[in-house]
Amino acid sequence: MVNLDELIPKLGGFGYYQKRLFLLLIIPTATAAMFMIMMVFALYTPNHSCKRPHDSSSFNDSRSVRFTASECTLRQEGDEQLNSSNAALYNVSRHITTLPCSEWDYDDDVFKETFTTEHSLVCQESYKISHAQVIFYFGVVIGDILFGQMSDFIGRKKTLVITMFVLFVSGLSGSFSPEYYSFVVIHFVVGTACKGCLVLSFVMGKKY
Repeated sequence: MVNLDELIPKLGGFGYYQKRLFLLLIIPTATAAMFMIMMVFALYTPNHSCKRPHDSSSFNDSRSVRFTASECTLRQEGDEQLNSSNAALYNVSRHITTLPCSEWDYDDDVFKETFTTEHSLVCQESYKISHAQVIFYFGVVIGDILFGQMSDFIGRKKTLVITMFVLFVSGLSGSFSPEYYSFVVIHFVVGTACKGCLVLSFVMGKKY
């Protein structure tokens, strides 16, 4: 029985052709890996708090208004003076109202801006982040099936070129997504292309 470890050196081992192929296959593999990790950075949620109103002139002058901000709510406290001709009846009425946030202040120590901060995907909208990630990895599953079958019909090299082209176009388009739903659809396509690049690169590298 032939020993594979003894046969490989006689066939040339890891020669020039294998090294060149290995270096070429690093390009689609590394590119796909970068796009897959990119979702973590694009959907990063920094520390945030409600933005306090800058102008309180709309309130009655007899009220002293204070705002306390948390991540998702804005607490408004107002002290209203109840004047009376009888000094004993002079009093202060305190009103406390909890308001939902409409704008946020974000901590920019890590990133100046992310897709999350640009479209305010926090608090009531935070579920959209996990949905976008799930849809992206659903695209990864589809890409595994789709491009695996395609490579059996038209060849692995042609399919790899197609997946790299799709990844380039969809990845570039994702940078200009105007709103959430187009971002999700585009990155679903990115997920399919990423998996196609990774699988085909692995198979071609193992084959040769």
